[in-house]
Amino acid sequence: MQNNFVKIGVVGAGKIGAFHAKNAVLYSPARVVAVADVNLAAAENLAKEVGAKNVYSSYEELLKVPEIDAVIVSLPNNLHYDVIVKSI
Repeated sequence: MQNNFVKIGVVGAGKIGAFHAKNAVLYSPARVVAVADVNLAAAENLAKEVGAKNVYSSYEELLKVPEIDAVIVSLPNNLHYDVIVKSI
């Protein structure tokens, strides 16, 4: 019944990204399907914690995943704009 879930991509695997990703899967009908971070090890760790199968070192790669319905942007504020615009 995976089709009933909002499929989320997480950009930024630090503390804030982990907080939002874990809460998304705990408290909503959502699944994290992809995680991206310039620190690939951090992305891999968060993906393992939340059950995401796709891991990337750039948000551009994550945005190519066709199944993603929503993106959590957990980057420093000055980096939000480009990711958000390209996510639309």
